[in-house]
Amino acid sequence: MTGIRVAHAIPGRVRLQIPALKGNPTLGRELAEHVWSLSGVRWVETNPTTGSLIVLYETPAEMEDIAASLAPLLPDLDARAVPEWLAAPGSADSLPALQTERVGAFFRTVNERVGSATGGTDLAFLVPAALVFLGLQRLVFVEKLHVPQWYDLLWFGLGTFMMFNAAAAARGPAVAGPDAGSSVPSP
Repeated sequence: MTGIRVAHAIPGRVRLQIPALKGNPTLGRELAEHVWSLSGVRWVETNPTTGSLIVLYETPAEMEDIAASLAPLLPDLDARAVPEWLAAPGSADSLPALQTERVGAFFRTVNERVGSATGGTDLAFLVPAALVFLGLQRLVFVEKLHVPQWYDLLWFGLGTFMMFNAAAAARGPAVAGPDAGSSVPSP
């Protein structure tokens, strides 16, 4: 590839550094709209400030299709190099991805158990709610108020809630300013 490089890739997620995207929000919107229209895409985000394109996808075959479909928009993209982005199963490069999957599977199992024990309320709600509760508790019941402590817990609680519930936010339309990243959901 000339100019375009893979900044990070794990199964299901790839981040490309695209020099033509840097400082070009119009290209970012075009790329986001195009990638969202493809099958198997779960999330797309462009950042014209850093010149990066992040794609969450279902299978490696779909990533190859995505890369091939980007060729008309990005002439510097060599779609034949895509298999090199994704490490072969069992290789030394795939070890962190396997560990990541095991950690993810562990927390999915914990989340399912918590959900069944609480009647459907899972960690995506409980963790942020606990952080907000701790922040409010410090704000109300502590005699000497340490502003950063309660404020940080409230802010972290809100941020955690947004992060855990990003899938719901992805289904709604994304609004971005001219300098912000672009993420256009599929219709």
